[in-house]
Amino acid sequence: MVEESTNLNAFVQAAGAGLASAQASIAGAELATTTIAVAEASLEAKVAIESGEDGQVKVVPIGASLLSSPAVKQGSVSTLTLNFVALADDSSPTAVTPPSLKRDDAIAKLADRDDVKRLENILGGLVYNASIVPERSGWLVSARDSAGRLVRESLIADQ
Repeated sequence: MVEESTNLNAFVQAAGAGLASAQASIAGAELATTTIAVAEASLEAKVAIESGEDGQVKVVPIGASLLSSPAVKQGSVSTLTLNFVALADDSSPTAVTPPSLKRDDAIAKLADRDDVKRLENILGGLVYNASIVPERSGWLVSARDSAGRLVRESLIADQ
């Protein structure tokens, strides 16, 4: 039916390498290494799927000319869809300064809101927690009832 099969992992790696090469051609070699030119791409391929002797999944790409051939049974053709998503390079993190607002002060800002005070009266007391959000230079403050259910959560910015 077809000429040659390839290991699924090798097929995916080759597709990714082709996308990287295309991105470099579009954006220029210098730009492609420092920024994202293609944020998301999809590739659909018509393939036959086989099991190799080593137990690995193998794919056999089927070209358009073979697809219309009576030698190919349409029920044996699968559509393999690969989605590529570009991620920013995290290898050189930017310097993030912790918030100058103290944890207790951030909690107090949430606890002093009218809607939170009403919830506290209704629910009979709340448990507060605060986590630093360095990207926002602030605190994520949460309020939970005695059963541990989240009733309010707010990002308290550093001011």
